[in-house]
Amino acid sequence: GGSPGEGSGPGGGAERAGGTAGGALCPWAFEAVRPRDGSRFRVWLDDRQPGPAPAPGSDPGQPLGHGGGQHSSSSGHGGSLDSSSSGPPAARCAWVPEPAPRPLRREGSSDLCVPRAQVPVPARAPPRPLNYIHPDGAPFPANCDDEGGRLQPLCAALRRVAVGREVVAAVSNKNIFANLGLFLEGLGRANVTNGMVVALDPETADFVEDRGFPAFLRPLRTRTGDTSNHATSGLKFRILKEFMLVGCSVLLSDVDVAWLRDPFPALYGDADVEGMTDGFDDVSSYGAPGSGVLGGGRSAFRIFARNSGMFYISATNESLRMMERMTHRMATESIWDQTAYNEEQFYLSTDQHQGLGLSQRVMNYLCFLNTKVLFKYVREEPRLYPDAYAPIGGHVNYHPEKPQRMADIFKHYQQGQRGVLERWNGGEGLKIANECKFQGVVPESAAGKASSVVTAVLAAGKAEWGGVRWMRFRGDGTLETPWGKGSWGGVPKGDKRAATVVWANFFGDTRHLLTLKGELPAGGPFTLESIRCTDGDSVKV
Repeated sequence: GGSPGEGSGPGGGAERAGGTAGGALCPWAFEAVRPRDGSRFRVWLDDRQPGPAPAPGSDPGQPLGHGGGQHSSSSGHGGSLDSSSSGPPAARCAWVPEPAPRPLRREGSSDLCVPRAQVPVPARAPPRPLNYIHPDGAPFPANCDDEGGRLQPLCAALRRVAVGREVVAAVSNKNIFANLGLFLEGLGRANVTNGMVVALDPETADFVEDRGFPAFLRPLRTRTGDTSNHATSGLKFRILKEFMLVGCSVLLSDVDVAWLRDPFPALYGDADVEGMTDGFDDVSSYGAPGSGVLGGGRSAFRIFARNSGMFYISATNESLRMMERMTHRMATESIWDQTAYNEEQFYLSTDQHQGLGLSQRVMNYLCFLNTKVLFKYVREEPRLYPDAYAPIGGHVNYHPEKPQRMADIFKHYQQGQRGVLERWNGGEGLKIANECKFQGVVPESAAGKASSVVTAVLAAGKAEWGGVRWMRFRGDGTLETPWGKGSWGGVPKGDKRAATVVWANFFGDTRHLLTLKGELPAGGPFTLESIRCTDGDSVKV
């Protein structure tokens, strides 16, 4: 009943929905789903003044979310239908696409990070439209003369940087230049042209501009004067409030995020706040009833925290209220900014608390991923790794080796170097660090003498270390180096590496594993590869 026949429309199921076309009341409105690719269409049927049928085999129209359409966007889900209305309609009922802010992924797309066609909503309960502070067509940036003209410098910066009224923005000070430099390099390789850094001090502004990136100097201090990363993180909400006031939507990013591709095509942009999750699968990221995994009974709904170091905030009145409240809380409370950020999204209105009424979306955890997802799951999944897909960005939030892991993420996904991510543990540290945890044996001990490689090193007596002469290996386990004295020896008896590996500690007692490359010759030189246990650095010996 009501769905077009084979060859004259999309086919599939049809759900009746209220609607008008061109201001006219159409007797029947449907949402049709095309099974082969999931495309959704709105169709109005009028048997009193029919329009021409589509040509056989033709596409009846663009799917929902692609292109314009001559009919009012208010004609979608609202209101009931009156099939008995009298009088001919003012305009022919037809296939009408509904606009969407971003391209939607079609079935069969090879890029899982392009947004999906959204799940159909009940006919009488569509999501509310975003309540933008400055609607389309209004001047941008706006309100630049407000607050005594203090917003003028920000407006000037946004005129140079913003694209489509949105930017990627990071807040940084001079304490984290190592991460900031990597962050900027990644933005450049990802061809993100509307990225900027809000610098909390002149040194940071100079650092950013010297590398050819836009910087906006906004000197601010925390309420305690602390300049640590966690302390200054809370200042971003005061800064974001100013972006909201001038009408600019922001993809907020910490500087330990490795941006691998332009993130904007992967955003839905249909919520006040669209944020990254600390979760690692559907259950933890998107929420589920309480379980043995998440805890709580069936009456509970558990979900992992949203991360306050990566989120897209639309320039809406609801977002502005959130930024104002977060600014106040960061200035008056001793609280981690991520805790308050989650509270303000989830807490409902009560006698003691007024909720913000935010609309929210969780980012795809495989696209805007945290490093737990990357190093514990993606890296172990052949359907995703090493070449099956490319994330949009990776936030190094689960691991302490931030610049080192960031550099390797860039090497793998942007520079094509394979094997660099494999050297890291899923948890803290390098895999080599686990291999280095053993009690070494002295060369002249029984276990040392039983090792062919220890005997060969002792017989050679000295070695070039990465071209530097000489490293001298003594029988009592003493190691003499150009950097001072150290120690060396063999692997414990029974370890399968005993015949091929020796260890050396020097330069602050840093351990190195030296592994035989090839076979031991009957006489003459041979080669070992040294791996430094602290960072995996490799040297030929």
